[in-house]
Amino acid sequence: MHVVFSASYPILLILTILYVATRRRRLIKINFGVYHDVFAILSPPSTLGTQLASRAIPNARLGRAFGIKSTFVSGDTVVHSTFRANAIGIIPTGNSWGVLARVADNALEAYLPYHFAPAGVEEICFDVFIQAITLRVVLVQLLGTDPEALDLDPRGIHVVTRGINDLWRMSKTGSAIPPHLLTEINLRLRTWVPQFPNPIEFVIPAFETMWRVIAIAVAKLHEDDRSREALGAFWEHPSSERFREWTSEGPSIEAMMLEVLRLYPPTRHISRAAPAAHIPVLSSIPVVGALLSPSVTYVADVETAHRSDVWGPRADSFDPMRHHPLRSTEAQRKARPLLSFGYGELGCPAKKWAPQAAAVIVAAVLTRVGEESGFEIVAGERLGGREGWDGWFVRPRKMVAPGL
Repeated sequence: MHVVFSASYPILLILTILYVATRRRRLIKINFGVYHDVFAILSPPSTLGTQLASRAIPNARLGRAFGIKSTFVSGDTVVHSTFRANAIGIIPTGNSWGVLARVADNALEAYLPYHFAPAGVEEICFDVFIQAITLRVVLVQLLGTDPEALDLDPRGIHVVTRGINDLWRMSKTGSAIPPHLLTEINLRLRTWVPQFPNPIEFVIPAFETMWRVIAIAVAKLHEDDRSREALGAFWEHPSSERFREWTSEGPSIEAMMLEVLRLYPPTRHISRAAPAAHIPVLSSIPVVGALLSPSVTYVADVETAHRSDVWGPRADSFDPMRHHPLRSTEAQRKARPLLSFGYGELGCPAKKWAPQAAAVIVAAVLTRVGEESGFEIVAGERLGGREGWDGWFVRPRKMVAPGL
């Protein structure tokens, strides 16, 4: 049973849990959408081992679906420290943004519709296109894959991205998982990334979050001339200074990405499992712990926190200017929207690198696909997430003969 409401109403929370507990001892899921509570859930005053175990329980489905044994599904501190050290080791350091820009440009060249779409098809689904670009960048830039190896198997990227999405969806719905899906993914990843025994453990956290951030950013910004111009300038010189630079014409590239992450967090909910006694609002009521099943999942509702009144009366609107230093409030600066990458000891080690990396890829897409290129984006009725990009395509721009 799922019980979803804000923890700002402790009496209602306690009464509801007591009622459910006396009726049946089943899983209870409670959403916390206030910043203070989200911070408390993601950075509790407990040992690293306890936090890892709390994360591993709700993530067990990912271990079963993807055959992973990494820190995301393990309560072992040694597994965690080893994985984190390896992850930090593959994150580029220094002024490597120009290298990333070239890798992204090569990915665009490889997967523009005339290369990637089946013969006779002039357009490619927008989400499939962004996924292909993102995975290629992750493989080449982070995991050292030889681009020529990817070119030898041009449909392999699509097999992997589609397979990961299918497995993720099936893991959430409890659907039976065809064994061939993971086999096909691992066959390619282990060929492309031979230095890791199970490369999918590194591919999933980088690819799964990144492609959706890029897709949303491209979708929100592709029709805004001022944003496209700023991203074009950033593309030519993708430095950290240019990323953070505000101009009189509009927001910084960083502000654009922060607003995408705030309004459309790729990780909308982060779950932790713990006994009732570990939930702050219940810890002083011993009888609750006695009544409840030990399987209590509490959820950091990142999406709700990011759209809360901390961000003003128009929190649901897309407005990168809200991040301007002279406009943002002290409460907003404390509530920076990087909760998408977690928080506290278990936060993503790439959280500082990822927003600028995503911006470089967004700039690459909008440089190659737009009014001054031979390709265009066809927008659907609504923005998607992991799914829901119906009606969105990338296709060759239709040329109009002079005088017509």
